[in-house]
Amino acid sequence: MISATFARYAARLTYEELTPQAIVAAKRVLLDWLGNVYAGVLTETGRTLAAVMLEVGGNREATLIGFGVRSSVLNAALVNGACCHIVEFDDVYRDAIYHPGAPTIAAALATGEKCRASGRELIAAIVAGYEVGTRIAEAVSPSHYKYWHTTGTVGTFGAAAAAGNLLKLDAEQMGWALGNAGTQAAGLWQFNEDGQMMSKPLHPGRAASSGVLSALLARRGFNGATRILEGAKGFCAATAAQWNFDRVLATLGRQYNVERTSFKAYASCSHTHSSIDAALALAAENGLQPSDVEKIRVRTYSIACEVAGNAAPKTTEQAKFSIAYCVAAALTFGRANPAEFAQKCVEDPAMQALVQRVELVADSELTALAPARRPAIVEVTTKSGKLFTGRRDFRRGDPENPPSQQALEGKFRDLSRLPEESALRLIQKVNGLEQVEDVNSLV
Repeated sequence: MISATFARYAARLTYEELTPQAIVAAKRVLLDWLGNVYAGVLTETGRTLAAVMLEVGGNREATLIGFGVRSSVLNAALVNGACCHIVEFDDVYRDAIYHPGAPTIAAALATGEKCRASGRELIAAIVAGYEVGTRIAEAVSPSHYKYWHTTGTVGTFGAAAAAGNLLKLDAEQMGWALGNAGTQAAGLWQFNEDGQMMSKPLHPGRAASSGVLSALLARRGFNGATRILEGAKGFCAATAAQWNFDRVLATLGRQYNVERTSFKAYASCSHTHSSIDAALALAAENGLQPSDVEKIRVRTYSIACEVAGNAAPKTTEQAKFSIAYCVAAALTFGRANPAEFAQKCVEDPAMQALVQRVELVADSELTALAPARRPAIVEVTTKSGKLFTGRRDFRRGDPENPPSQQALEGKFRDLSRLPEESALRLIQKVNGLEQVEDVNSLV
């Protein structure tokens, strides 16, 4: 049984059986997650979520990171998971179009604080959540992604696996946790159709909280569907036109997907990144300036056009899901960090004019290469009639082009905006996480 296989794996995984590479990978995704959470705390969306959860109240079990307060484990998981996803800079598992860190680590850290877990136990829980979540996400992709935001839906399973591992659930209890997680899984793409993006980070936040709740209930004997994934009225049947677990189960316990996670290099939807890479390279290699540009043609895979095809973004949130804006920002600023998506940048008349010169095309040959590759071809025609063409198949931050540890720590510093002494102390704690006796000391 598929669900039972995942339950047994998540329940039994321990730090001692992990490879050195998986341990390092878990610490890298944790550091990246923390930076994104601190960045989300500074936003209106993050502040609103925190205010509501604090209004609701709860036992002081876990930290609302960046707010300097503690609340219930469920509230902390929700706020931290949501904040991680707000600025669109969090990690992504390419083969499934899934952001594993936001829900998984939020659930793991909040639960770890509640049960005073060690750093080694936290590492194992993170890996358990990543391995379960990424494989379920890959098995239902790409058809699930048509209507469902995978990070919100599948993230619930990853969160339950991580929390359940920390709570020392046995295989039967873990199966119940996954069953109750699956029945709570939610997250629809309609927010993108409406251009209302504040609900997007709610998806991983709710997934983290629901996953923790599922694990806590299971520990008390609260049972759930034991065939939640493969059942006739289960998660896959309800949310995916096609699904197949053969390949993903074949590697379970043999390779660690946490090692194959991509780190974002830009503060926008990951479907925009190949186009940004190509545009940045063209500008650097040819000295292109926005004033030189007559028109830009971007060819890429179809899902990128569907999700990030906004041709006339008016807000920060819409710009992050606009390949046209991202390419224009790359050519204008030479980067695509959070500052480049500020409302004043989006509204700038020169930026709006450049965005209107971008044509987006779904290319069938490039579509056939996804999701293993995320190709984009950017063609810039200058006012003098010259044509410059650039292509990228792998994005900065993908497993084929991973960030150095120095770069990852620099990204954390930039996102967190912590005083240098505080940033260095937290970086050192994460890098030495296996030596931490109680994860409460992290935050």
